[in-house]
Amino acid sequence: MQYTTTPGMEVVQRRAGRPIADILQDLYVTREWTLAEVGDEIGVDAATVSRWLRKHGIQTRVIGHKKRRSAA
Repeated sequence: MQYTTTPGMEVVQRRAGRPIADILQDLYVTREWTLAEVGDEIGVDAATVSRWLRKHGIQTRVIGHKKRRSAA
């Protein structure tokens, strides 16, 4: 997917050492973190995370979705 990075994305990418799309995919999709959790991790607010997800074609989940944890 072709996209233009914003200055904020570039800061996060430099700090993390990997592309923002990879970061979002890992934290939001694979680990199923909330928008707020992803934002806290990368230093931006949840609304920014939401915009960046849309920009990268990653669909956001419905509010209240949380991965079920297996009983330990």
